Amino acid sequence: MFAGKIINRVNNRDDEDLLTVRSNDFSEKQLAEVALAIQNRWEVPTFVKMHEVVVIDEDIDDRARQDLAKHFETGLFTVLENLGLAWAFKIEKMSNAKFKLNRIPGSVLPRWMTEIEEPSVLPDGVFECPHCGKRFPTDIQLSLHTKLHYLA
Repeated sequence: MFAGKIINRVNNRDDEDLLTVRSNDFSEKQLAEVALAIQNRWEVPTFVKMHEVVVIDEDIDDRARQDLAKHFETGLFTVLENLGLAWAFKIEKMSNAKFKLNRIPGSVLPRWMTEIEEPSVLPDGVFECPHCGKRFPTDIQLSLHTKLHYLA
């Protein structure tokens, strides 16, 4: 039911209000690691949607939401530093809530970015999202999760 709630929240909210980080230079698995780091930094739900990390800030109070929006760019740089990406990507602010990560030509990427793309062996009865690598105990849970990647 959690997936349905997120879909309804995103569809009912003005797209310009949602904090998003876009990049065409990451695979979905790599972008999922960035999303997890953002989620851990601010303790807000995030998800990956078609080359974007979307931050769902509806469950925090107004003051915390304003603080998040005000300091997001600085905090995003810290997240990139912690992931070893700060010197490989430039943050471009597209609007108050939209950011784009552009790869710096000739930059070296950290090893984890290639390691995360290596195929893994799944145990029987485990289903893995082809977009971000998250694992589920049932194909139904995987199906619900996968829909989050294709939100309009």
